Amino acid sequence: MPADLGIRGAVWATGIVFGLSVIALGLVAVWFDRRTHEPLAWPYLVALCIVAVMLVNQHVQLRRFRDARVLDAFNANMVVGPLMLVGAVLGLMLR
Repeated sequence: MPADLGIRGAVWATGIVFGLSVIALGLVAVWFDRRTHEPLAWPYLVALCIVAVMLVNQHVQLRRFRDARVLDAFNANMVVGPLMLVGAVLGLMLR
């Protein structure tokens, strides 16, 4: 898909997907709070903030360097899943 959009379109599509990802992860906390009437503890929110900063940083690097550091930026995505898992587990344990 990004090849069909061109470089500029792919950058925009990536930014939209990053934004939707952060919103979806935030909605998990809201949904969990409404379902159980107990919010996830602070570790989940800290993990969410770290992930949001990482995604914004990746997008800024992508816009600035285009091809040079794209692979390095997206290799950092391997941290997102484990980080959110640790945040969710600790958030459940500490509430």
